[in-house]
Amino acid sequence: MKQNLILYECGAYGTFFEWIFNFIEGTTSTLPLESTGSSHLFVGNLLHPKEKIFEYINSDNKNRFSRCHPNIFEFASDTKGDQWFNTKSNQPWDKVLQEDLDFLKNHFDKILVLTFSKSSMLWIENNYIDKTFLSDNIFKSRFEKYGYLKESFNLQTDPIEFIRHQIDYNVDRKRTHLTIENLKKWNKTSIFDFDIWELRELLALQYFHGVFIREQAWKTVSLNNDDVKFIFIDSLRDKFIDTILTAAEYFNLNVTARRIEELKEIHKSWAKLQKQIDKDSICNQIVTSIIANDFFDWSTHSLSIIDEAWVQKSLSDNSIQIKCWNLNTFPTNTKDFEEYLIR
Repeated sequence: MKQNLILYECGAYGTFFEWIFNFIEGTTSTLPLESTGSSHLFVGNLLHPKEKIFEYINSDNKNRFSRCHPNIFEFASDTKGDQWFNTKSNQPWDKVLQEDLDFLKNHFDKILVLTFSKSSMLWIENNYIDKTFLSDNIFKSRFEKYGYLKESFNLQTDPIEFIRHQIDYNVDRKRTHLTIENLKKWNKTSIFDFDIWELRELLALQYFHGVFIREQAWKTVSLNNDDVKFIFIDSLRDKFIDTILTAAEYFNLNVTARRIEELKEIHKSWAKLQKQIDKDSICNQIVTSIIANDFFDWSTHSLSIIDEAWVQKSLSDNSIQIKCWNLNTFPTNTKDFEEYLIR
């Protein structure tokens, strides 16, 4: 059996947690934070792409901590005659996650899951867009040797273009409502033909369906796996030290009083760089303020197109439509928004 595994959604701070655990044990001390707030300066034992999970399990390596993303069988090769297999991609997402856990429990002593809830949905989605840039060097060092094609990866650094390429990649894939027929309803042949306002409206109509499925699936498997520790990143925002100590205790780590004081300083450095951390509460305040006709100004907060789409969807859910034709620049306060609303 291998030791401690962190299974985490992209954007759920798996790299940061692995660094924290190593810091607690005294094997690292340099903060790995990038300007985006990610911890990607730390390498650790990342089992990605998915083939590395099976290589590691079959090896004699005994890393203290490892980390990987879910859906581990999606691209797993079965050509070597091993016991690994390819998951049918039309399975419900909770079944995919459960299949992951059932397999990983047989190979790791303890599994810590990091994921999100409804109150951290925009936080994690924005983290994914902001922090998961894949450079040429990373592609060559991590993926090329496994036969992956560069064209299959999203190498965009601009958030809007990142979203466009992500949609383009997922069009007509299973588990998505984004189809060629859907795009044709807009008289478009490609997502790259969409103006900003059209892209926002498409996202408001289609994007969050998959996010809701993922959120509910994690909730389901968390209730059915008492032998796995689940941490929703909300607690990292609301109770940072307690969350770290709870995770460390689960992995049987001894956290000294000195380390706790150092963790408090680390929290300050980390929190300053988490620009997406309050996006859920900000966007919800925008929506509730518009509904109640209360003044609210969010000009100091830079909304992503995902945030804007969430606001548009939430208003629509409350029978308030946006006159979105050619509205490529979103208003930044409720007063300026009023002329674009149909109540």
